Amino acid sequence: MEQLQSHLRNKLVGQKFLLILDDVWNEDRVKWEELKDIIQGVAGAEGSKVLVTTRSHTVANVMGTTSPHILQGLSKEDSLSVFVKWAFKEGEVENYPELKKIGEDIVKKCGGLPLALRTLGSSLFLKFDIEDWKFVMDNEIWNLPQKEDDILPALKLSYDQLPSYLKRCFACFSLFKKDFRFLNTNVTVLWDALGYLPSPKEGKTIDDVGYQLLHDLLSRSFLQDFIDF
Repeated sequence: MEQLQSHLRNKLVGQKFLLILDDVWNEDRVKWEELKDIIQGVAGAEGSKVLVTTRSHTVANVMGTTSPHILQGLSKEDSLSVFVKWAFKEGEVENYPELKKIGEDIVKKCGGLPLALRTLGSSLFLKFDIEDWKFVMDNEIWNLPQKEDDILPALKLSYDQLPSYLKRCFACFSLFKKDFRFLNTNVTVLWDALGYLPSPKEGKTIDDVGYQLLHDLLSRSFLQDFIDF
C-alpha cells in the first residue's frame, strides 16, 4: 500500500488530475476508505476530481461526497442518431426511407439505452433486406445473436454481482408477463412459498424481509417504475 501511494504521489504531485473509476461494484465501505486515504495522500493541484460510475445505488452512496447524478435514457432524437450511426454508413440513411421507418420502431424498443441502440444498429449494418430489419423489429433483444461487447453480456455482469439469494428471487420475475404490475405482497408470498426468504429478525415480519429484497433489486437497477406508498 505504501509503495502504491508513493508511486501515485510521484506521478501526480502538483498536477491537476481527473481519476475515473468506471463500473464499480464493490460495496465494501472499508475498501473505499482505504483507497480514499491513498488518493488524499497525493498532493494534487487544486481542482483535482474523482469520478465514479456504477449501476449500484449502494456504491454511489458509499463512495459519493456529493449527490449522485442519475443518468436517464437518451431522447428520441438522440436515440435515432445513435442507431443510424451504427446501422448505416455516414450519409446513407436517407437512401433507404423504408429501412429508416422500421429503424424508428426498433429505436422505440431500446428505451433510450445507448448500448442496446448500438447492439441492434450494428446487427443491421450493411443489411438492406427489409425482412432482416423486420426480424430485428419483431424480436426481443435477447433472442438475437450477441457479441462480447453487446448489451446482454453487460447486463449479465450486473446479474453475476447479485448475491445468490437475490438471483433466485430475481429469477421468479420470469413468471410474470412483460410490463406486469405487481404488489410487493404478491411477490413476497411467492418467494416465501418457494423457501427463498431468510427468517425475519426479531421485530420484523416476512413482508418486511420481502420489501427489503425488492429494495435491494431496485438499488441495483433490476426494477423500474417502482412506487413506494
